[in-house]
Amino acid sequence: MLPTVPEVPPKKPASFLHAFLAGITRPPKASRGRFILAMCVALVADFLFWWLGESLPVVTDFVVGFILALCLGGFSVELLGAFIAEATPGIGLFPVWSIAVPILWARANAARKPAQPPAAR
Repeated sequence: MLPTVPEVPPKKPASFLHAFLAGITRPPKASRGRFILAMCVALVADFLFWWLGESLPVVTDFVVGFILALCLGGFSVELLGAFIAEATPGIGLFPVWSIAVPILWARANAARKPAQPPAAR
């Protein structure tokens, strides 16, 4: 007779939504030089969008978002919001990319610094 093997309960896989939200809400892990590169890309893109108006197709917004995601080490909620705002007619003339990158920079710096307890008096 063969020995019985105890059944191991199958691991519950992480839900796709949980993994997706964890991926886009994590702070970016990019160096200072990559943030400067991302800010330059955002400023040039916003200047071109302002100068050329709404004549650029939405594909250019997608390309800028993709380049910024490459520079910053992954996609984030701020870039998603900036992409939606840039793709919206009329709002695209506002410098949304140039606002999203400093917000990401501040969030990355806040995540790097550990929270210090208040000093006792």
